[in-house]
Amino acid sequence: MKIPIIAIVLLTIGSTGLRAQTSTTATSQSNVPPPTDYQIVQQDGNSRVWQREIYEQEPNGQIVARPHKFTELATGLNYKDSSGQWQPSKEEIDLQPDGTLAAIQGQHQVYFPGNIYGGEIKLIQPNGVQLHSCPVGLSYDDGSNTMLIAVLTNSIGQLVGSNQVIYTNAFAGLDADIIYSYTRSGLEQDIVLREQPPTPASLNLSPETTRLQVLTEFFDPPQPRQTTRTLPAQAGLALTDDTLDFGTMQMVPGKAFKLGEDSSSARVGKSWVTLTEGVSKIVASV
Repeated sequence: MKIPIIAIVLLTIGSTGLRAQTSTTATSQSNVPPPTDYQIVQQDGNSRVWQREIYEQEPNGQIVARPHKFTELATGLNYKDSSGQWQPSKEEIDLQPDGTLAAIQGQHQVYFPGNIYGGEIKLIQPNGVQLHSCPVGLSYDDGSNTMLIAVLTNSIGQLVGSNQVIYTNAFAGLDADIIYSYTRSGLEQDIVLREQPPTPASLNLSPETTRLQVLTEFFDPPQPRQTTRTLPAQAGLALTDDTLDFGTMQMVPGKAFKLGEDSSSARVGKSWVTLTEGVSKIVASV
């Protein structure tokens, strides 16, 4: 009768020991801190390094921190505020008390007039170089003759969303809008045609060679470094495009497309033309 009793006692002691060991391991693991949140540990104008700590327990019971990090890259990601500290760039345009608009929370700042007619777009590049510009009008050019078909007129800027300014019906002679879009990496000027322009033939221009042009003037601009290349032919004609390098910012090729349609885009070529001392013009053709 004694043998079964001894067996039961031994089994009971073994079970108690296993429970005690499991409890100790759970208690040990509960002492491991949870991972920290990601924080920025290093940054500059175009990158941020994010890092957090993952805690692990080694076999000897020591708790160690393992850093986990990744690098976020984007053009114009951060800008320096008035105190010289890096701040996240914001793609935001704000209405000013005088009715003008401004985007100033980025490496480049842009100021928009309340009325585009008689005003100017002022862009301050990251290197401090300024570009003052204003659209002039729309024209046709058939290679031999140029004809103005619309000229800038009064139009009050309206804020659309957080980062666009639209000047509606901004041209006399053609229903068209001007839209400016501010991003961390640049500024985009778009002309939106709301009606069909007159046909070149109706103006005694050659339909086969006529191009639509957007004319934009620049006042007292720095002279950019120009690189000219020939674009692939479209509609039987080849355009040239001047890439304009102002140091920290460049003007690159644009495109034209139909709104609201899944259609292919057309290349837009531009040229930098000096008119008089202190005034230059970009001629964008499609």
